[in-house]
Amino acid sequence: MSTQILSSSHIPPVTTNCESSGITHHFIISGHEGYITVVLGADGQPIEIFITMSKIGSMLTGMMTAYAGVVSIALRYGAPLKDICSAGFLMRFEPDGPTGDEDIPHAFSIVDYICRWLKLRFVDEQPTLNISASTLGQR
Repeated sequence: MSTQILSSSHIPPVTTNCESSGITHHFIISGHEGYITVVLGADGQPIEIFITMSKIGSMLTGMMTAYAGVVSIALRYGAPLKDICSAGFLMRFEPDGPTGDEDIPHAFSIVDYICRWLKLRFVDEQPTLNISASTLGQR
């Protein structure tokens, strides 16, 4: 079995500019607070994301940092945001619960919330993912 090591030269450049614009969105899921920062390309579409959780050093913080890194690499390689969002849609793990967000009143996990928010903000023209536990007849 051979192991191939990829160098950074295999990752296509994200942008030719030295500066990019971005947005930061604050979220709370069942008392767990965080921020998603989305770096935008020249076309206004995400090219990189960062997820910051309020409890620094926790396992959840590490997992969300790793998840954001994988999503960012996928975006750099041209994976459609719609497909990335579909992969995390309705993924279930703690914390889950109310969000206080009118468009996404209940999230089944942080990944579920982030994927639904990204889809609403950058893929869908109208909010269509207003799903709650009662909508699905769960819990």
